Amino acid sequence: MGKKEHSARKKAVPFVELIGGEVEEVREGYSRMVLRKIEEKHLNGNGWVHGGLIYALSDSCCGTLMDFYGENSSTIEGKIQYLNNTKNSKSLRFEAFLLKKGNRISFIEVRVTNQLEEQIAAAAFTYYSLKQ
Repeated sequence: MGKKEHSARKKAVPFVELIGGEVEEVREGYSRMVLRKIEEKHLNGNGWVHGGLIYALSDSCCGTLMDFYGENSSTIEGKIQYLNNTKNSKSLRFEAFLLKKGNRISFIEVRVTNQLEEQIAAAAFTYYSLKQ
């Protein structure tokens, strides 16, 4: 199975669909997801997007990027820094950038922005390739 076939097959992720995320683009070294419309169900007690949702979509954006390479992989570490609240946000964009792809271990950074291009969060993930 080629990279493009594998990537297309893996685009539908039930958990991502459940929380409202959509894959917009996947290519070598890059993937982008969006949360097109922030809804009440996405909010925490302060009325801002819940940090767990931001983390989950950041991680899923990385997983989609790793799928491009045709290998099953798993998150082994993730760190996120919340830089701004989402009070002015109507939508969120998640962009994953592959920093290094090793034989088994890969490093990815994620930038989370809103529709105003304000940076909401920055994340870093380490993935492990589950090669046969």
